[in-house]
Amino acid sequence: MGIEGPGYITFKWRLETGRMPDELEEFVLACTLDEEFFSSEENNMLAMHTDAKSSSQAKWIDNWAAIPEGMHTVYFTFMKDSEQMGRAYVDQLVFEPAKEGKPESVTVSASKTKISLGEKFEVGVAKAVGFPIPTFQWKLDGKLIQDATNRVFRVERAWDVDAGNYTVVATNKHGTMESEPFAIEVEDAGAKLADGLDVEGMLFATGGARKWTRSVVNGAEDSDAIRVTATSEFQESWVMTQVEGPGVVEFQWKIRSPDELEDVLIFTIDGEEIGLLEGKSDWEWERFVVPEGRHTLEWTFIRTSWETGSHMGYLDALEFYVPEDSSPEFTEQPVGVDLEGLGSAEFDVQLDVWPFPDLQWYHNGKPLEGGTGGTLFFESVWPEDVGEIWVVAKNKHGEVKSEVVELSLNIEIDDDLADALDADELTFLGTPEFEWAIQNEEASDGEDALLMTGLPDWGGDLQYAELKTRVDGPGEMTFQAKIDGGNQIFRAFLGVGSVWDRSFVTVRDTSVDWEEYKIDIPEGRHTVTFLFLQGPKNDDGDSSLWLDAVNFTPSEKPNPETKLVLSELADGNLILKFEAVPGRTYQLQRSENLTEWELDRELKPEQAEATVEVPVAPVALGQFYRLKSD
Repeated sequence: MGIEGPGYITFKWRLETGRMPDELEEFVLACTLDEEFFSSEENNMLAMHTDAKSSSQAKWIDNWAAIPEGMHTVYFTFMKDSEQMGRAYVDQLVFEPAKEGKPESVTVSASKTKISLGEKFEVGVAKAVGFPIPTFQWKLDGKLIQDATNRVFRVERAWDVDAGNYTVVATNKHGTMESEPFAIEVEDAGAKLADGLDVEGMLFATGGARKWTRSVVNGAEDSDAIRVTATSEFQESWVMTQVEGPGVVEFQWKIRSPDELEDVLIFTIDGEEIGLLEGKSDWEWERFVVPEGRHTLEWTFIRTSWETGSHMGYLDALEFYVPEDSSPEFTEQPVGVDLEGLGSAEFDVQLDVWPFPDLQWYHNGKPLEGGTGGTLFFESVWPEDVGEIWVVAKNKHGEVKSEVVELSLNIEIDDDLADALDADELTFLGTPEFEWAIQNEEASDGEDALLMTGLPDWGGDLQYAELKTRVDGPGEMTFQAKIDGGNQIFRAFLGVGSVWDRSFVTVRDTSVDWEEYKIDIPEGRHTVTFLFLQGPKNDDGDSSLWLDAVNFTPSEKPNPETKLVLSELADGNLILKFEAVPGRTYQLQRSENLTEWELDRELKPEQAEATVEVPVAPVALGQFYRLKSD
């Protein structure tokens, strides 16, 4: 419907289902401004109702929304993702023009006031009259809630810290008004889960397709644990808690499954996957560091197997604690990697230490930019990556160096590949299973190009040819490609990707004559992959891919402010740091009077975070240093 603002609409709505929906079913009744619900952004959402009830329990809910100046269209949309019946009703719609003045009649409402632990809830502005249309700031027990400035405040997983009195402050140029408090209670029903996990003083919530429960389990610590059963494919069930870091979390988990490889248990911190257990397994012990602040720990069991039989996830012996202070000690050393042909490499370490140390990985004696985690990963190993790898762990109690291991690569560089692609400044590596042919019968420039054809017929197994090169961005890569065939996939992409992605350059099941393609390369070192997969041949013969005229054009790198910052004093030297463009030459200059400057030395950092040492001695007192770059 069309409305001319400014003003306010009020209405009632109701959302019904044939029965109480489960967690995998979705019913949505939405009111949006100027855009339909399916394409609407958060700012265009006026109101949304997702708490569907059976017809005997559903209630009429009052709503209020502000309409800004100008002509607008208000949409009401009902959407359901369920096979069961659903009904949506809207009634008593009224529009009231806005009147100049400060906010008045500011009230808050919610569909329910008693929330279960881990349940989603929201509180919203039920009314706030005044013009200009006010802005909002939510509070909990009188304290501002950070970034809570929308008409509706939502909590995805309620916890005890979310219980209390909610108010909203409405403000415009004429003044401010705060609503009366609206109380939200959060109820805990997870005591039995804590008992099964052998932990005290922690709260737990569970949900998903089926709930986790405490059970007697042979082989578990204290003979009990918590578990969940998946009765159908792709069911997901979660259990969660919240902790105040920093600290360490330890637990044991296992999977009971008829499938050695399928079914998974996933452990996340604030939604980021930290641990993974796949397929049938016995009890395995895990230990992870939780950073400072409040964090959500969650375990999810997902049945991915189609096999009949028992599919269960187990969790036990949970402990969250702050260890005693100690110096770093490696409990798991890195292991060397020897590659035969194109591939990736991963190095991992585990430490017994507190506080958790700063980590720095090294390659042939030089620190690796970004190599500061417990895992060092090379998505594609190139000849320049081979050599010695180690990591140094350091905290306030000490410093320790890991064992030195080797990263080796057995591969021959074929310079003819770059020549055929007119890219002599680049290096190309191809998968050894399938050979890229250099030919001159078909080329974008009339000379020569690379050809990939004769790949195996599609049989369900992923067998594809790859060609990789490495570039240092920022810049732009262009290339020419020709495709002949009816069922095939060609992709060109950055970093890690799969056959089924559609990002960057993707051409599916289409013949294409010579065409130029472009990929923007961001700053940093990147691997570009050309991938070709043969689909079902269907008696139509082989699909073919030709590549030619690969060109990388670097862009001017941004010049960060070359400001020297004192980092530390060590062994009689000042350690100065600065932000650099790797590979760029810098001049370190010194002066005694800030007028006359002379060159101290030239620097060519290989890392973006660079350092330089200058002496501290009586002769150096009163000296000044500065950096200049080309």
